[in-house]
Parts: sequence; structure tokens; C-alpha cells
Amino acid sequence: MNIQELDFRLLQCFATLLSERSVSRAAARLDLSQPAMSHALGRLRRLFDDPLLLKGHGHMTPTARALELEVEVRALLAGAERLVSRPAEFVAATTRTRFGLMTASTLYGAAAFMVSRKKLRFMTTRFSLTDRSS
Repeated sequence: MNIQELDFRLLQCFATLLSERSVSRAAARLDLSQPAMSHALGRLRRLFDDPLLLKGHGHMTPTARALELEVEVRALLAGAERLVSRPAEFVAATTRTRFGLMTASTLYGAAAFMVSRKKLRFMTTRFSLTDRSS
């Protein structure tokens, strides 16, 4: 198998073909023409060196190799989806992130006062003074 021949659209075609068990239905679901999906199936067959789906009456039957690949392909697609999905919105009330505040010693008291005045009930604040002069 040549990894350069592999693309995510082809993997989406594979997953949809296995779900639909029909080239025409898989093509419609991915908004492709039937010949385009048929071409994708041909590429997949060459890539994996397996027929993957065999013609039957009214549907296609996956080969043993196709069923083995299905789990891995779906996991790969789910991982790619997580990779490109938007990160969760930052909500200060529920975050567990620790933030540090560093100031010059002359500003320490003012910074501590300002933060404590803006402190919300869910926030834990800890101040420490570090002598950087030595």
C-alpha cells in the first residue's frame, strides 16, 4: 500500500460504502455521482488489494478484509474530525486552568488588590513574591 494514494475523502467513501452497501446510495449520501463513487471503490480496491465489497442481490457484501478495515478507518476519520473541530469555548466558571501573574515587587500589592477585587467566587487565588534581584 502506498500512503500517498490515501486521502480522507477516499476513506469517507469507504466508510459510507460499508454503511450503505450500495454504490448509488453511498454516492447520493456524499453528494457524488455514481460513476465517481464507483471510481473511488476501484481506487480503494487497488489500494487495499482486496475486492472490499462483492455484488449481491440488492446490496453489496463486505469482504472479511473490509470488515477488518472498517474499525480502523472509522477511528481515523473520528480522529481527523476531532483534530479540525473547534475547541470548546472558554468558560471561566468551569475552567481548571491555572494562571500565573508576575509583577515587579513595587506593583505586587496593587496587582493582588486588583485581582482580589475582581475575584469571582469560583476562583482560587494564590500570590507569591519572588525576588529576582539576586
